[in-house]
Amino acid sequence: MTQTPQPRRTRGRVLKWAFGISLALNLVFVGIFAGAALRHAGGIRGWHPKSEAGHSSGVSFVRSLSQEDRRALRDDLKDGERDLPSRAERRALHQELIAVLRAEQFDAAKLEQLLAAQTAAAEQFSGEVQAAWLRRVGTLSLQERQEVAERLDEMLKRPKRKGPKRP
Repeated sequence: MTQTPQPRRTRGRVLKWAFGISLALNLVFVGIFAGAALRHAGGIRGWHPKSEAGHSSGVSFVRSLSQEDRRALRDDLKDGERDLPSRAERRALHQELIAVLRAEQFDAAKLEQLLAAQTAAAEQFSGEVQAAWLRRVGTLSLQERQEVAERLDEMLKRPKRKGPKRP
């Protein structure tokens, strides 16, 4: 008697692998679309730290300058002998604030002190930037100032954010 060869099950394995890969790709696409939808949604989930802080009026004034003028402004701030806290000092202040928040014993007075120090540093930096901006704009010609005014006007007219207003 002759034996008939057993049919191979390769077709079943190939189909299982194909379905597995297809499922994985579908999950990747669903994740991408869900992430994009949540990112651009209104409310807390759609909030991004840069969305409100990055559109303050001070930033608009600096961005209204030409790239060359912004570079000169940055150089002016770096070169000046100012009593501004360094980046390392500001980072240490943030870390100290985080440590106070994480401590088992909440020290409201210490937290208030740290917040006041951060506010003072931010106001001091903002004042220095404003003074440097005024010095820079004072050196511009009428045409250059008009260009700055046009860019500033355009920036301030742009909508600040997408989605519904937050309470």
